[in-house]
Amino acid sequence: MPNPIFEVCVDSVDSAVAAEQGGATRVELCAALLEGGLTPSAGTIAITRAQVSIGLQVMIRPRGGDFLYSDTEFASMKHDIELAKQLGSNGVVFGLLTAAGDIDSDRTRVLLDLAKPMHVTFHRAFDTPRDPIAALETLIELGINCVLTSGQEVQHWRALNYYMVFSSTLTTKSLSCLVVVLPNKTLRKYSIRQAQKKFTLQEPEQKTAR
Repeated sequence: MPNPIFEVCVDSVDSAVAAEQGGATRVELCAALLEGGLTPSAGTIAITRAQVSIGLQVMIRPRGGDFLYSDTEFASMKHDIELAKQLGSNGVVFGLLTAAGDIDSDRTRVLLDLAKPMHVTFHRAFDTPRDPIAALETLIELGINCVLTSGQEVQHWRALNYYMVFSSTLTTKSLSCLVVVLPNKTLRKYSIRQAQKKFTLQEPEQKTAR
């Protein structure tokens, strides 16, 4: 069984340092966690990169609420991705949907191209599309590296059935993609072990932009 990736979502430099000291493999750096995570400041990204040696993923989300963005918000996301790359991030995390509730393929492709060679994660916007399997297949075809999901369930153990369906979808594809089991407050040691036994996809190697 491959070693699991232990990612911690943090909203400050000090939290990122504490996560590394606690054994995290990487951190997802955000602002405003009460909003579900927004884009952190350039200063926070730069100092976090200087203080931690583990993987650094930067949230690219201009506001709270839904994942249907205006032209100006999309322009802001493009700028923030370029900035995160310049500041040495290993990856970026974003998610865009259409008004119909599908993955916004066109805009996602634009952001993917801007982010290269960084690792790209599609965040929990994935939990809201009307057809999660079709959404997952779209993301695989686009070349997304990683998908964050709660399995569309509040309780982690109830989501394991979704993980198994997602895993089956992934293992029939030739492209490399990982669905990350995203812990929430219902997660306990026993459910971590369950997830590890049932869900063992290997993550592709991350690269820095430097």
